[in-house]
Amino acid sequence: MPVNGRLRIYYDGIIYSMYRHRPGGISNFFDHLISGVASQHDCLLTSLRPAHLPHPSGQLLAIARHNISIRPGRFNNPLRRQSFSIRAGLFRPDLIHPTYYEAPLIHRIRAPLVYTVHDMIHEKWRDQLDPTGQAIEAKRRCFEAASALPCVSESTLRDLLELYPHLEPKASVIHLAGNLKSGLASCSEKAANQQNEQYLLYVGARSSYKNFTRLALAFSRVMATFPMLRLKLVGAPLASDEVDLLNALSIFTRVDVHVGLPDAALAELYRHAIAFVYPSLYEGFGLPLLEAMAMNTPVLAANTSSIPEVASDAALLFNPWSVDSIADAILQIAGKPELGEELRRKGQRQCLRFSWDKTTSGYLNLYRQLVPQKS
Repeated sequence: MPVNGRLRIYYDGIIYSMYRHRPGGISNFFDHLISGVASQHDCLLTSLRPAHLPHPSGQLLAIARHNISIRPGRFNNPLRRQSFSIRAGLFRPDLIHPTYYEAPLIHRIRAPLVYTVHDMIHEKWRDQLDPTGQAIEAKRRCFEAASALPCVSESTLRDLLELYPHLEPKASVIHLAGNLKSGLASCSEKAANQQNEQYLLYVGARSSYKNFTRLALAFSRVMATFPMLRLKLVGAPLASDEVDLLNALSIFTRVDVHVGLPDAALAELYRHAIAFVYPSLYEGFGLPLLEAMAMNTPVLAANTSSIPEVASDAALLFNPWSVDSIADAILQIAGKPELGEELRRKGQRQCLRFSWDKTTSGYLNLYRQLVPQKS
């Protein structure tokens, strides 16, 4: 039970083991959440990620690490699990919040269990992402065991209850927020050159439901009208099939790929783009939308899943299944500077609706509801 109003919260850092050498969207979320919660309540996080890489911070946060490595390697995972389980048991948490869909590493402690529902992408795109159904079954077991299931959007909540309607009493919505660090030094020569370019910006993964192929097709259709327009991609290097696609569409020389950009360089790309394009067929939330708006970048986005909920009227929405619809949105933003200015103004207002303070407050209210108070 909480002492002096302070909760003891155990964050089983599964996601910090899965993404051991690089940050990801879910670990970024927990970085912000745990940092906010640990300013007020005692928190323990287990992590296999090296200490010099991103982690939460907070005056009341303890991070348990397990750096022992022995041979044969098959013994490492059981040792890690045992080490983390002992640390968590000694911590005696009032509440457990795993960072991904796995049972927490803790024994003989009965405490409320919270799982954040980020999306239902495995269920929606099972043939491509989870043909064996293993991920879906792991999620289902966690959902059944949970005391609460906060969803990142109303859209994700609907998707959850469409498949598991009996979980409605556990489910709620706590929105996320944007997190791009925009502090910049002096503008570099390269950044200055970008100000003279006219380009669309695409950030993130490009395979499967991310719908990059239709964006490339749409971009190729507008080149005759705007021959100087470029498409800048931030993410992984082009795969061989992507190179083949861009060459087949005769747009390879009009596409720039940026790999491993620091936040300051990414912020510059956002700020000078005529628009950020988000053609994804499905998202649980859509953090890049808020990042673009915070950078004062007009947004073109798909009218599916959670995207209209997050973007509202601050984006020009299109049908992501239609190449013509995507191309029309690009033509509008490239041909109407006044539309870009209108979307910038609306975007600045819209991104203020979401903040990590609001997210943290929502989770703290949920935690307090789940933990019995001393009489």
